[in-house]
Amino acid sequence: MCLVSFYEVSLSQSPCYLKIIPWIDIGLFNFSWGLMFDSLTVIMLVVVTTVSTIVHIYSVGYMEADPHVPRFISYLSLFTFFMLILVTADNFIQMFVG
Repeated sequence: MCLVSFYEVSLSQSPCYLKIIPWIDIGLFNFSWGLMFDSLTVIMLVVVTTVSTIVHIYSVGYMEADPHVPRFISYLSLFTFFMLILVTADNFIQMFVG
């Protein structure tokens, strides 16, 4: 999926902004949860997903005798999820969450 977005955004020069939901609306302060895909973002998406895939594959083989493999893989996947949130954040508050 990140390779498709890399082609569409970086090679076709068409950045994309997705506003998902409004989160905080207080007077002039408007904060919405959204994703921004520009050239730097999609390059980092490719890097993060590639490295994460390699680490997941290595970890499954390395920890095959450990009884807590599902918990470790779930923590590793959660870390990858928050890393992707960090990369695709469109504002500083969402980046802090990531």
